[in-house]
Amino acid sequence: MKIAHFTICSRNYLAYALTLRESLLAADPSADFFIYLADDADGLDLAPDVKVAPVADIAMPAMWDMALRYTVMEFNTAIKPFCVLDLWDRRGFDAAVYLDPDLYFLRPLTAVKEALARGADCVLTPHLLEPLGDDFHPDDIQILRTGVYNLGFGAFANRPGARRFVEWWARECETKCVVDLENGLFVDQRLADFAPAFCDDAFILRDPGCNVAYWNFKHRRVAKTAAGWTAGGAPLTFFHFSGVTPGDASVFSKHQNRFTVADLGPARALLTDYLAALDRHGHETWRKTPYAFDRFSDGRRITPEMRKIYAKSNHARITSRERAFRPRYELFNALAPIAHDGAKDFPVTRLMYEIYLGRKDLHDLFPLSEYEGRRNFAHWFLSSAPKEHDAPEACLAPARRAVAREVERADARNAPPAPAAAPGPTGLRASLRPLVRSIYRGAPMLRAAYDGLPAAVRMKARKALINVDSAIDADEARKGPTIAPADGRIDRARRPGVDLYGYFRAETGVGEGARRSALALKAAGVDANTFAIGTQGVFKETIDWADDDPATLPRRIALSHVNADQIALFGKFFDPHRLQGAYHIGYWAWELSQFPSVWTPAFDLVDEIWAPSSFTAEAIRKRTNKPVRVAPHPATNGAGAAPDRARFGLPEDRLAVFANLDLNSYIARKNPAAAVAAFRAAFPDAPGGPLLVLKTHGGKHVDGARRQIREMIDGAANIVVIDEVLCAADIAALQASADIYLSLHRAEGFGLGVAEFMALGKPVVVTGYSGNMDFTDETTAMIVGYDLVPVKPGDYPHAEGAHWAEPRVDDAVRALKELAASTELRSALGRRAQARVRERLSLDAVGALMRARLEEIDADLKAPATISRLAG
Repeated sequence: MKIAHFTICSRNYLAYALTLRESLLAADPSADFFIYLADDADGLDLAPDVKVAPVADIAMPAMWDMALRYTVMEFNTAIKPFCVLDLWDRRGFDAAVYLDPDLYFLRPLTAVKEALARGADCVLTPHLLEPLGDDFHPDDIQILRTGVYNLGFGAFANRPGARRFVEWWARECETKCVVDLENGLFVDQRLADFAPAFCDDAFILRDPGCNVAYWNFKHRRVAKTAAGWTAGGAPLTFFHFSGVTPGDASVFSKHQNRFTVADLGPARALLTDYLAALDRHGHETWRKTPYAFDRFSDGRRITPEMRKIYAKSNHARITSRERAFRPRYELFNALAPIAHDGAKDFPVTRLMYEIYLGRKDLHDLFPLSEYEGRRNFAHWFLSSAPKEHDAPEACLAPARRAVAREVERADARNAPPAPAAAPGPTGLRASLRPLVRSIYRGAPMLRAAYDGLPAAVRMKARKALINVDSAIDADEARKGPTIAPADGRIDRARRPGVDLYGYFRAETGVGEGARRSALALKAAGVDANTFAIGTQGVFKETIDWADDDPATLPRRIALSHVNADQIALFGKFFDPHRLQGAYHIGYWAWELSQFPSVWTPAFDLVDEIWAPSSFTAEAIRKRTNKPVRVAPHPATNGAGAAPDRARFGLPEDRLAVFANLDLNSYIARKNPAAAVAAFRAAFPDAPGGPLLVLKTHGGKHVDGARRQIREMIDGAANIVVIDEVLCAADIAALQASADIYLSLHRAEGFGLGVAEFMALGKPVVVTGYSGNMDFTDETTAMIVGYDLVPVKPGDYPHAEGAHWAEPRVDDAVRALKELAASTELRSALGRRAQARVRERLSLDAVGALMRARLEEIDADLKAPATISRLAG
């Protein structure tokens, strides 16, 4: 009986296919083996005895339609029955045995050949021979959803019964070979459930030594005997290394959580051998090879959502490559077939809707049946879809037009009225109110009483204090602002230049932002005076800062580094008349995508808002039609600093991963638990291994937060906590001592820590969400994926109904391992990161951006006509 063995792969998986070939021929030198290439074969340079069959050579009428509708994984599986037919009909084989490229052989397929010789139409292996019976992933039901049989292996004889099945299988694979578990499909595997019914003689191979993998390893433990390898007591024929991570021997399979490498026993040696074979066959080179069917003819990537849209559309069968890969933006930009009346306000295109369908986290955020839902979804799509779903500019146009219409309507009407004042606080908040207000106003005698409060009460008081609790806000707001509204009447006779107000002496993030703006303006040669605002004892004011003379004539433009919740009050600390007649820019920070509605009255006090990131700017724009511009923080600290591990008791010979958080703030946003979890999953607590250096600071009142950190660490010897306030020089030395920066935040208004480490040429592992995405991407950082989740009550102020990111820890684990394993990768990523920061976040770059906008404003202020450009 003439039997062919074959696998299918694209070029990026050729190392797997070559490893499979090597192991199969070592076990059975007489085996006839083919690699069907689901890709272009142009320029392929393999050994002459490697038999490669390009997909274009197969008799497959719907090939180009399939290449467009399917992802690379779906396409590789969809062509499987056509390869079987090709081996039968064109190459003259009596049977075809399919082998996934990630199989590894130790013995010949004797039992399979015997079954075919006895007359079997097909030979299949079940995923399981007995129940798993535990709570790990995947469980029995999850396995069932993917199919009873694992089609990583399948043998098919050229007999009438098998032909009936394979020809039906091929027809179904033209359109139904998709990953759609909710609708009962997992590529072609569920189709194989019919094989025993459709074939006259299907042989179910129950040999525990065949197709051993993570899903059945529980019942097929591997051993090494004098006679060779065994599995479940039977000779081990082939192992299925599904889900391994090339180059990382600490991962058995990324698709499960039942076993760690430590659980493998003797099989760990097999994993090591297999990974070495992948490396020997050039996986590091092959994996970077582009997929031939990944892009349209204009070079734009064909995203999974675009493939689904094409598959759902009514179209004639495509019969040529040219037709298949022409851009189809008119299809993607067509209105989605959903029932809503939003075509006149914020239309939802097919691409927008396909992304929406695939993201359950967006459903609660943006109900498309409501105007606000469609409006906010359009804004999200413009800001996030290009980064998260590779949406091209051509597909943003409908949303851009809708947002532009909204801006035009907003320009034609007044800003919405401020919401009615919320009722006064009650219960515990009301009882805390006098204490919080007294501390806020700087009554030193009450600080001892405050420190003596129970921890839970201190936490509530601290949150109220730091964020200027809404009870105080409302109380002070009812008394009226201490500065006049920005009514647009600008005194053009004022001196040119800028008056810059901020908490210059305070040890706070807002104070640091003001100091950096002052440096950027100075670097750009902008004539600016600075005036320090006090915090009334709320924060330490230990930083030396020389004010300009408050008697100097006020400038034409005022820039206040005072957030929206405090801007009504900051006139207490200087002569408020200085703002009258000035064009007032408020520099506001915020960390969520939803700007608090309770701060709406603050818009009346400014003419324009600057924000540190596009993320924050977009949140603010949703609340106002006033100009909102992005002016990022310069990343300047630590330049030229030398490492000093001895200063902090850190060993010189261990890789150091750095993370930090302010315990005075809301630690849920910084998310140290995820950082600790990712580090502990990536690296065992072993002598000489990597260290996690966790930098924290905060007063005695945050002992509860410190306890949380200790519980996260759980005594791990490879995690070092540095809990102290450091001077600028020590901070720079500590940063310079790190090898990797880890930030698994849930939201950042900017991401100053990320920017600072990038400025030092350090690689960063960072959540791919919020403010840092202005300067981080896959070329400059290890981006960690995320899911949008609701902000839990108490985790952040004014967050009712808001969402933020939940970073995927598995992504961070992989990133940390890759960086730890490669000095070259760390160096290359650090260089690109440093270049990005120098380009976008240097003092010169930020100063030039600020100066350009200030000059534009100044030119308009001098003009006798209406200030026209300021609304841009």
